[in-house]
Amino acid sequence: MNEVWILAETKAGKVAPVSYELLSWARSLGGPAEVAVTAVLAGPASDPEELCYRGADAVIHGAEPGLSGFSARPLSAWLASLFGLRRPTVLLAAATATGRTVLPYLAASEGLGLTADCTELSLDHQSGVLLQTRPAAGGNIMATIRTARGLPQMATVRPHSRKALDRDPWLLFDLRGRTREEVLEDLHNELGTRLPLDEAGFITIHLAGARVAGDPERAMSLGRALHDVVELVENELGITVDPSGPSTTRFLTHVKFVIQRLTHNKAFAGSFDEIFQTLKRQYPDTHACATHIGEYLQKQFDTSVTEEEELYLMLHLRRLQDDVAGPEAAADATE
Repeated sequence: MNEVWILAETKAGKVAPVSYELLSWARSLGGPAEVAVTAVLAGPASDPEELCYRGADAVIHGAEPGLSGFSARPLSAWLASLFGLRRPTVLLAAATATGRTVLPYLAASEGLGLTADCTELSLDHQSGVLLQTRPAAGGNIMATIRTARGLPQMATVRPHSRKALDRDPWLLFDLRGRTREEVLEDLHNELGTRLPLDEAGFITIHLAGARVAGDPERAMSLGRALHDVVELVENELGITVDPSGPSTTRFLTHVKFVIQRLTHNKAFAGSFDEIFQTLKRQYPDTHACATHIGEYLQKQFDTSVTEEEELYLMLHLRRLQDDVAGPEAAADATE
């Protein structure tokens, strides 16, 4: 399966609308069985989960303030570090000040190809080659360009060149070619109960997690695991977690990502020992909680949790703690 990343942007502390247009571009490159879409979100944002409602299969969120704005060096360095963990087939960005600054810098530093201001994109699913069409010769001809020598193949598209997908929880679930109304009719015929579209969409959000597990039995294991992780966090850190709150939803989404990587033998691995040891010393309670979550997941899913995955859990546990404690307590903790 080809993996397509989009460089999502922020505006006034929220996901910028142009990011949703990029998701529409990414989704146009193939169906769920052909293309996996990941939104790479740079900078603080209060609503990263919105990207999942607009077509992203996963979100990688770099919430550090230094990643927002037009500074090419830190953002391109962060993207290059992500490539060291997993290198997508395609990276798309908007032809905004950010996209036009960061992607050329990244292309030069990583030795990658880049096509600017594309008006049409298509993907050969067998070869993974991205066909990028843009005006040339003063706009008199349309040129189709291939940059398949290195991955990812990078392109920018102009803002407002494609309509964003509507916000829809059903985008989180593979309907296998059927309409939502047909799925609701199947449920009515099977259960004798007719669900409103909004309520069915809410249920769908939870069912979508079953894709990580792969079958009903493992889906139940996933649900139990997430419930147990919430209990473990509350007991270990002495905080009260709102199961339906946005902070908890965001944290559990990242736990799902960990489980998905572990169950597909794609756990993070790399040289992050210095960062790990620093956080371990600075936040011993968070480290202990992450360790116990890792031990639980190892037992539950018969796999091993790397130090890098523990670091990933620690980072998102700290964010959950800060969200629950509030901004003033978070500021006190860092002084």
